[in-house]
Amino acid sequence: GYDISSTPTKVNLEHVVSIACGGYFSMVVTDKGELFSWGDNSYGQLGFGDRKNRAIPTKLELTNVKQISCGSGG
Repeated sequence: GYDISSTPTKVNLEHVVSIACGGYFSMVVTDKGELFSWGDNSYGQLGFGDRKNRAIPTKLELTNVKQISCGSGG
């Protein structure tokens, strides 16, 4: 299973230029245009084409990302 924690956890990402958060998931963009996402993926919101949750920042196969925005339905 996947444990959701309300305790902040340090992640090892360098050169982050943008951060966005949704309901139980987060995304960051680096200065190299790389996109990382992690957290709850119940609806495929992490962008990997599946519904597998990720507990650590995982790089997506996208390049030259400039901006991100996240939301939460409800």
